[in-house]
Amino acid sequence: MIRWDGTAPGGTGKRRAEAVGEVSVTVDSGRANGDVPAGWERVRVDEVGEVRLGRQRSSARQTGQQGARYLRAANITNAGLDLRDVLEMDFTAEERERYRLREGDVVLAEASGSAGQVGRAALWEGELEECCYQNTVIRFRPHALVPGYALLAFAHLRYSRQMANAARGVGIQHLGARRLSGLSIALPPWEEQGRIVGEANRRLEELDQAEAELSSAMDKVEQQRKEIVAAAATGGILPHRLKGPEGPVGREEGRRNTDSEEDDAEPSRDGWSLAKVGELGSIQLGVTRSPDRLRRGAGARKYLRSANITDGELDLGTVAEMYISAAEAARFDLRAGDVLIAEASGSPDQVGRSVVWREEIADCSYQNHIIRFRSDVIAPEYMHLVISHYRYSGMLAEVAKGVGIQHLGAGRFADLRIPVPPKLEQRAIVAEAERLLGLSRARGKAAEDSLERVRLMKQEVISAAVSGELVPQREGAETAAAMLERLGPPPKVSRGTRSRRVGQRRGSETQVKGREGATIQLVDALLKEDRAVAAEELFLLAGYDRNSPEQVELFYLELRKELESRLRAVGNSTENQLLEVIADAFE
Repeated sequence: MIRWDGTAPGGTGKRRAEAVGEVSVTVDSGRANGDVPAGWERVRVDEVGEVRLGRQRSSARQTGQQGARYLRAANITNAGLDLRDVLEMDFTAEERERYRLREGDVVLAEASGSAGQVGRAALWEGELEECCYQNTVIRFRPHALVPGYALLAFAHLRYSRQMANAARGVGIQHLGARRLSGLSIALPPWEEQGRIVGEANRRLEELDQAEAELSSAMDKVEQQRKEIVAAAATGGILPHRLKGPEGPVGREEGRRNTDSEEDDAEPSRDGWSLAKVGELGSIQLGVTRSPDRLRRGAGARKYLRSANITDGELDLGTVAEMYISAAEAARFDLRAGDVLIAEASGSPDQVGRSVVWREEIADCSYQNHIIRFRSDVIAPEYMHLVISHYRYSGMLAEVAKGVGIQHLGAGRFADLRIPVPPKLEQRAIVAEAERLLGLSRARGKAAEDSLERVRLMKQEVISAAVSGELVPQREGAETAAAMLERLGPPPKVSRGTRSRRVGQRRGSETQVKGREGATIQLVDALLKEDRAVAAEELFLLAGYDRNSPEQVELFYLELRKELESRLRAVGNSTENQLLEVIADAFE
């Protein structure tokens, strides 16, 4: 939180118009107040501070001889600065002076894959002796603003989605220094800014404490849910039964359960057995998506993707279609009671997400990133509990293989050994687990609702702070217009000088050099992956180098070219959209 000592900025100014960068700023005490309280002004961001984008990172300029620490957007979180991973790159003496952070600067995340995360702001309080910042960060150096009030103003611009609406881009949303400069904020008198910051900090600290307690409660509910699932998978959920093997069926037990030499191990519980999954039912990977299937319109059939499977639930907001023959439809059909398992994921702990199919969609198939398990021996709900426990314990992550994308594989899944109780006990376990999980969900929902109310209350405090409703105004105080008259405009943003290095190429030569690392076209990468992916993942799948600014630019140029012709964004959300190939783009 910001501490303010009530000292007004020094210096005197005079009424004048002066160019700030490329923006002409006129300070006029007679301007209309509009929707702001008496004595306030509505101003552009660049009228009350210096706005500067950071230095672009370039691997070609990395010599290690002029290294300096720098902030990235990743260092700016919703909770403030995270300085556990601060990188270094070369800055010349001139660049160090231009991009050095000073105490009281406000740093903002210039870009994000989520529009709602663009503009995350934090106050720099000199945490590191010398630190600069990259071009994924915008530095705002207050001139006519108390730093703490600048934070409140930027938070309001973000929560009201003005920053999100100003951001531009496909996949990655960019705010840009110029667009930030053009946003307007309400400017109170200097003395009132300090009182606003003090009162806002007091209230926000109380809400921060409530938020931390509710978040801790939600973590405990989540841990309780995993313990219920573990107890269900090991039989401990039924207290009247004999206790089973020591400890849960987790990492160590999972390793034993994949060892073929243990096939004849005696079960340690009356009526229970250990069996390979492949011995308990049929295991079938889904149909493989291909360009030929996308070209053919007739015979299109809905199918599930791994993205449709969440943690124990189905997300059917977007269900894709492709050509599937009658014979394939019969082979890759879905019936009530089938257990569906996400076979692959870019995140190891997401491999093995499972759900029980309840015939939510008629005549539906599934693609080859899903494993279908069908059995008359084991209850589907019990199987789902066991698979979930194996995933929570990390055992499925250890079994999965792959580089980048982790695959469970039908064969490895079939070799897993699981505890199998009698059918009557399976049903009793499922019933008790569902009862306890229902209670746990209710507690979690109550905590989640309370947490949402606290977050809304924080936004209300911020809104009140920037609209003059948080503290009373004082008669006779210097007005914002008089303050601007006295201070004058912020210092002009200097662009510095650039010299082209010997051998540096321009135009198409640079583009050719930037494309060298990319191995396949975006459409080919998506077809090969056979699923919808986020822009960030597509960037890596196509072989681009995230450390090369040139390749980042080339990626988005190619993406813009392909969008709406051969690629499209799927889903209703404007944030974190997935990209997929347009089925009829090949006709």
